[in-house]
Amino acid sequence: SRLDDIGQNPNIDRIEDATSPPANDSTNTTNTTHTNTKTSHLKAVCYLRPTEINTGLILKELHSPRFAEYHIFFSGIVTSGTLRLLAANDPHESIRQIQEFFGDYLPVNEDCVTLNCRNTIAMTCTAGTASAVDYAHLYERNRQGLESMLLSLKRQPRAVRYQGSSALAQQMARDVHEQIVSDQIFHFRKTPARGGDCLLLIVDRGDDPVTPLLSQWTYQAMVHELLGLNNNRVVLKGAPGVTSEDLEEVVLSAQQDDFFRVNRYANFGELGEAIQTLLREYQHKTQNNNVSNLNSIEDMQSF
Repeated sequence: SRLDDIGQNPNIDRIEDATSPPANDSTNTTNTTHTNTKTSHLKAVCYLRPTEINTGLILKELHSPRFAEYHIFFSGIVTSGTLRLLAANDPHESIRQIQEFFGDYLPVNEDCVTLNCRNTIAMTCTAGTASAVDYAHLYERNRQGLESMLLSLKRQPRAVRYQGSSALAQQMARDVHEQIVSDQIFHFRKTPARGGDCLLLIVDRGDDPVTPLLSQWTYQAMVHELLGLNNNRVVLKGAPGVTSEDLEEVVLSAQQDDFFRVNRYANFGELGEAIQTLLREYQHKTQNNNVSNLNSIEDMQSF
């Protein structure tokens, strides 16, 4: 099962249907219609962010456990207070292990990740003002995501630089630097492969109003602009011509789709030529592999 608070996971609203209970009352997204069903012969694996809401959901689950064992993995730094709270509220001793697997972000490409945070522009504009308290939770989300990224990559920056004209960038750089200095978990052996020359640069996109207005004519950018690319998934449900359930949600991942990996940065013209080449190769293979010529298992495998 995967627990997450509904305010930080944009997919919860889309995954659940009208017959499912609210997301805050469910701890298993794959079986939400029977929340009280006990499956004592199964083990639960929970991968979640170390937030107060998620901790409360775990405590609620431990009070009346539905599984024999609970293996809990956090995507960020877990405080000692959270560990004591979980230990004191496990009457059935269902928890078998608690570990930190740092990955509090969503990878877009090999060199780009996102936190899927909304209203970041409002957080930037209110930095240093009395209204900044309204976006304190969003700031903490960004700070924890940045720290989790450094820990997952095992990088200890030799220096933290920030945009001088941004109060938010200055505050973020100061808080991250203090966390790195005070917490020994960031003190990796300094080698060239582990951040020996790593520089953390924090900039404010609020000073770049032009880039969001540009329309990129590359394959990946056009899919995201026209159809919407969220967590490497494109939702085509209700689109014209989509009748198969297998096409209602398509995964576009460079690890699984060779065509997407090769052409994701190709412009509109290059993409058209690549599609024509792919169609010609497919037609050539289907002509050479006629169904009537399938006389052996080897022929079927090659087809």
